[in-house]
Amino acid sequence: MEDTKCILTFDRKKEEIQREKIIVINGLIEKDESVSDKIMMENFSELMCRKLTMDFLNSHSAEEIYAYIRSRFDFVKNNASEKLALNVSPVETDSASTVILDMMIKDHPFIIDSLTEHLHEKHYKLGLMYYIVFKVELSEENDLVTLQQGLDDAPDSYTYVCCILKNFSSSD
Repeated sequence: MEDTKCILTFDRKKEEIQREKIIVINGLIEKDESVSDKIMMENFSELMCRKLTMDFLNSHSAEEIYAYIRSRFDFVKNNASEKLALNVSPVETDSASTVILDMMIKDHPFIIDSLTEHLHEKHYKLGLMYYIVFKVELSEENDLVTLQQGLDDAPDSYTYVCCILKNFSSSD
């Protein structure tokens, strides 16, 4: 019974921190004139905050988390019409061998398993990995119109994956 109480307390604390960060981030989105679709960005931010770890939420300010989420949102928005898009960016505050890998791919079974196995084979140390399945609606010009949490295997679903990798070499 004591273990269950600890887990429930931890979950409530995480939800409280997530809620606090989301409120501040939504305020930053509202002030950010470069965000054209504020509702889509707010929905994306909330989904991302729910995926981030307690350590990440506690060790970064809301402004830093917003910058991180905004970068991920721009990647998703700019690549929503692609069957596969990848981006590798160095983590600025860490060693050069630590990177963030963003991947947007048309959803199909075993994406996460296949990616995890590949990263393991390459001997990368996986610092953090999370994914979100989105239902995507595009305009005739292939611009992103709607982005909402989707269902696996829906015909217009994409999987967004973010990994923080250590031991990454530029030759990879």
